[in-house]
Amino acid sequence: MPMLRPFRRFALTTAFAALTAAAPSLLAAQELTPPKGTWGAEVTTGSLNALAVGGANLIYFATPTLSLVFGGNADVQQDFTSIGAQFGLRRYAMRPGKLRPILGGGVQLFNGDFNGTRSTSVGVYGEGGAAWFFTRNVSLGATASLRVGINDGGFRDGTQVNFSLVRLHAAVFF
Repeated sequence: MPMLRPFRRFALTTAFAALTAAAPSLLAAQELTPPKGTWGAEVTTGSLNALAVGGANLIYFATPTLSLVFGGNADVQQDFTSIGAQFGLRRYAMRPGKLRPILGGGVQLFNGDFNGTRSTSVGVYGEGGAAWFFTRNVSLGATASLRVGINDGGFRDGTQVNFSLVRLHAAVFF
């Protein structure tokens, strides 16, 4: 047993040194994350699903890592118009540095018009990506998303699955 004491002492000293070295990074990460009760406004561009190319979200941080997302999306083209709403949860991972991985999901409702033919779509979505927090009040991010929906009427009847590769997010928190 006397041989294990130096090893145990070394292991404890190394663990303590690693924790004290990581503590400032974790504290800095907390300083860049919006605190509980913070509201934010986010503008998005890119394809959330086949119907939407732009939108805006209102974000409320229930905790420093979990937010509620209330949003709207719109797409207006020559022969196609759609407008949609979404509600979901988004988790921002707490990591050292300014980059925060994002995971989220929720429900969506879209109403579209294609050359006078109306269509309604209800579905669920999931998103994953990352946001770069420049400060506690400003972030820029990108996500990929997967959506499964049921369409009623119009040119796309039945179940539909959509995937978007990149959707950009610019947010201000206050």
